[in-house]
Amino acid sequence: MAGGRRGARHRADNRPGLRSPAARRRLPLVLAGAAALIALTAFAGLPGGGSYALWNGAASSNGGTVTGGTVSLTETMGPTLAFTFRSGQTTTTGGVVVTNTGTVTSSLSSVVTLGSGSSSALARAIGITVWPVASVASCTAAATAPSGAYTSTWASAAGIPLTGTIAPGATSAYCIRSAMNVASASGIAGGSAVALTITSVVTAGTWTSSASVSSTQSFTDDIAPATPTLSLTSSTATSATLAFSSTDNVGVTSYRIARDGVTVASVAAPATTATLPLPPGDHTVTVTAADAAGNVSAASTPVTVSAPIVSTTWYEVVSAATGLCAAVPATGLGSGTAVSQTACVATTAAGGQAWTLPAANTTGAVTSSRPSPTSPLYYWSAAGSPPNALVQLGINAGQTRAQWTTTALVNGLFRFAVTPSANGTTVCLDAGTGGQLRAATCSATAASQQFSLVAVTP
Repeated sequence: MAGGRRGARHRADNRPGLRSPAARRRLPLVLAGAAALIALTAFAGLPGGGSYALWNGAASSNGGTVTGGTVSLTETMGPTLAFTFRSGQTTTTGGVVVTNTGTVTSSLSSVVTLGSGSSSALARAIGITVWPVASVASCTAAATAPSGAYTSTWASAAGIPLTGTIAPGATSAYCIRSAMNVASASGIAGGSAVALTITSVVTAGTWTSSASVSSTQSFTDDIAPATPTLSLTSSTATSATLAFSSTDNVGVTSYRIARDGVTVASVAAPATTATLPLPPGDHTVTVTAADAAGNVSAASTPVTVSAPIVSTTWYEVVSAATGLCAAVPATGLGSGTAVSQTACVATTAAGGQAWTLPAANTTGAVTSSRPSPTSPLYYWSAAGSPPNALVQLGINAGQTRAQWTTTALVNGLFRFAVTPSANGTTVCLDAGTGGQLRAATCSATAASQQFSLVAVTP
């Protein structure tokens, strides 16, 4: 009975609300201390700076303790992910590391955002492959992405889908490989860029912390359009119609037409035909294609086009050596007046620089528009003994010395030959270095004996 009564008294002593006087004195102190600690920890853990406090809601006066912790992280990105895609540079690989710098195990997620001004077309063109690794040291160009690695584009990747938990002090590392087919970048302007931000978030309960890393990937168009095709579709006595075509990784913006090595026309894409004016002669025509970045293709295979000398058309005779025109003065004309060289004048008032000529590869008189285009009177005549006969005006077109053979050369050039005397020596019109034209020993290569023709109005 006595033992049972002692047990009863033990149980009674421990009934709720029954404590010894000493316990009743200690209780207020313990509760006050616990309340102060909770308040202090909660105040210190308010959101800010990415570090928060957690406490155990089950804390009671029995233990008089509070469990506290922080939620925080850091994130780093390898420099190789800042990259410019161009010819020969189509892939880059780098790593991202997230470290839990807090004191509690947290869940991990990420979000990908594109900065203001980013090219949506470029973001769609850059493919990404993401996979977890033990260390970003393995994130190299030679690394092989495992089967099941996440694939997307920067435009479609809302987040890096590597989720899970991360312990205090632990890291989560992953590789990102970006790749772009720069040979097929239609609609993407050279110089376009994508500003990338990857934000990682750790969460514990209702508390979160985040960190971000950023980089820029851009595109430089350094690929020239393909060499154009070129064909002659039709021609007249004064023009040729051409058809051409090319392709480009971004897009052809224009075609440049060269006649005899000199650019004479530009055609804006998407047009692929053009009609090109032609002066008399045999001409070599080529086409190049250009894109918006200023890349220019190689020249097309040349096409030869020809335009005749029209017997009823007046022409300036321009020296390939001096750039001057064959001319006679406006007044004081007569048989023996020198045919000299002067600066070429406007094609609508050529005056003494206007001549009619025999057709290419034929022989005939070269007629001056002086004194009147409707009543021609004077012709070229070679006077003196070869090989240094002088060219002057004559009035008898039937004389041998006034019969000039016109030979078509390449690039719209002509040579004029004459036999001025009975000895049968043929000489060629020669501009020398200027002054009066003469007839000198013919040369197949001398620029001073090569002339182009420009249609004019006397």
